[in-house]
Amino acid sequence: MSANLECFDYIIGLSRTDCSECYTIPADAGTSLSNLFIDELESLRSISGLENCERGEDVFQLMSESRDEAILYFMSDIELRLQEMYKLRRNPFKGSIGRVKTTASRALTVGNWAGVRMACADVVSGVLTITNIGTLFESSGTIDLYVYNNLGELEGSYTLNTVANTHTSNPVNIELPLHADYIDNLEYFFVYVVAGQPLNNTADSTKCSLSFNTCNPYSECGVNYYSQTNKQYGWTEWLMAGAFSDSTLNDLDDCSTTTSSYMNGLTFLVELRCKVNEVLCMDELDFVANPLAMAMAHAIRYKAGELLVNKILLSPNLRRETMINTEALVAARDVWIVKYDKLAEDLTKRIDVTINDCLECRDGQEIILGGIFS
Repeated sequence: MSANLECFDYIIGLSRTDCSECYTIPADAGTSLSNLFIDELESLRSISGLENCERGEDVFQLMSESRDEAILYFMSDIELRLQEMYKLRRNPFKGSIGRVKTTASRALTVGNWAGVRMACADVVSGVLTITNIGTLFESSGTIDLYVYNNLGELEGSYTLNTVANTHTSNPVNIELPLHADYIDNLEYFFVYVVAGQPLNNTADSTKCSLSFNTCNPYSECGVNYYSQTNKQYGWTEWLMAGAFSDSTLNDLDDCSTTTSSYMNGLTFLVELRCKVNEVLCMDELDFVANPLAMAMAHAIRYKAGELLVNKILLSPNLRRETMINTEALVAARDVWIVKYDKLAEDLTKRIDVTINDCLECRDGQEIILGGIFS
């Protein structure tokens, strides 16, 4: 699951209480954009009496943990429910871009910029994650790799190790979106200044060379059949990759054809996926005008209450003599489980999945718009 947790900051609060006799109350305990609080659920109203000063048990810590866990559970649960109703538009991919087999050097002009150009399909909520960049060069040393997008923005810079004529791995942590509001298609340029010569590895096997053409992208023109016949080329559903070489970086968005699928000595371990649960929240939740935003807050509070009760019942430290009736607490928890499930079911049916590009209808199904972002 990929979570956009910022959308859910302060969706519910912990407590309005200012009592701090036996514990330190977190500064944000009383912050709730929905005006809902965990300890105001029925049967939890006396929760402030559950502190254990002698053993250091802090009920606010338990409430905070329960809230965080409830948000993660809710997002994961809704995503799974959505994927039961709809299907993914693109298959997620996890693997490599770039082969390690080489036969010679690229013989690039020293002092020029060179590297790999990736032209992405426009996928709202799509993301490219890179975990490793491999190098294939004639000499040992380091190269400074710069990552630009076609808006002229520097996304980051990385120093990569090279070992002569050997594929060398370099762990990285790069996450790049596949959509921007002010351009039709995002492209990324992974470039370095040529000093030592890269080897002539390619994006795919030589028997089925991919022709890089931003005017005729794989994802739109049927070339992504690779993903159906050979899973190692599943990345072609999401982007094109090919060699880039120029004396300057002045024009990074030219619609042009690259005549080869060389990778200029680079390989990439990547994950390409769509953040399905961003249909829940991409910016901010409106708890005044949007009733389904409030429904999400209620669902998360019910789940947090359930998780909190489980923690209380399993805690060896909370003073049993100050606890409310255990049977009543368990009964309330069971009611919250049912209420959560009903809210989650209703929300799943009413979410407008067209807010991003992750899901599409199954055969014979129609999307019914209405709900959170319709």
